Amino acid sequence: MKIKKKVQIEREQLAQIKCDICGVLSSDDEWSKVVTNDGWPRTVCHEIKVEHTETRPDYYGSGIGRTFQVDLCPKCFDERLVPWLREQGAIVEYEEYGW
Repeated sequence: MKIKKKVQIEREQLAQIKCDICGVLSSDDEWSKVVTNDGWPRTVCHEIKVEHTETRPDYYGSGIGRTFQVDLCPKCFDERLVPWLREQGAIVEYEEYGW
């Protein structure tokens, strides 16, 4: 016979995201002002992740890598990052999708 008991497990859970430029927290209005045509509010987050990897030909299937990650609120993404990228000569392309 299996005897069961209830246990309480503590775990970490994401509570908020903080913009790495202006410091606004995801619970603030700046992150959730977007409302689409269907009337449903949307929370917008921009997580930018750049990965650099190098393979090692002397050891099959091995390599090294670095990850650079930044969390931005919609305002900093649209008003600071995108204009800065354009000033650097980047061609900013947008692709919309849903899921």
